[in-house]
Amino acid sequence: MGKADQRGGRLDELRSFIAELYGPDLHSKRIDALAGATLGVMAAASLVVAVIGQALAQARGLVTKHAVKQMDRLLSNTGIDVWDSSVSVSEHLKCVESPVIHVALGDSRGTADVDASEPGSV
Repeated sequence: MGKADQRGGRLDELRSFIAELYGPDLHSKRIDALAGATLGVMAAASLVVAVIGQALAQARGLVTKHAVKQMDRLLSNTGIDVWDSSVSVSEHLKCVESPVIHVALGDSRGTADVDASEPGSV
C-alpha cells in the first residue's frame, strides 16, 4: 500500500467517524472539512491554523495556500458549534477503552485547565 493509499484510508476512517458522531445533522461537505482538519491536526500536532493547513496539504498532496484557506474558512464557519461538538465527542469517548484527556478552555487570556482521566471516571 502506497503513501497516497494510506492517507486516503486514514481520511476515509476520519470521515466515517465524524459522520457517525454527528449523524444526519451535519452536511457532508462539513463532514469532509472536519475530517481534513482532523487529519491536519494529527499530522501537525499543532492547533495553529497555518500549521494545520500546511500539514493537511502535505498529508493529502494539496496546494498549501488552498489548504490553509480551507482551514481558516472551516474555523470561522458558524454552522459548526465547537461546544456542541465537544459534548458529542465526550459522549463517544466515554465508551473508548483508553485514557481520555479533557481540555477546558479558559478565558480570553488563553488559560487552560487540563484533566487526564481514566476510562469510566469521566
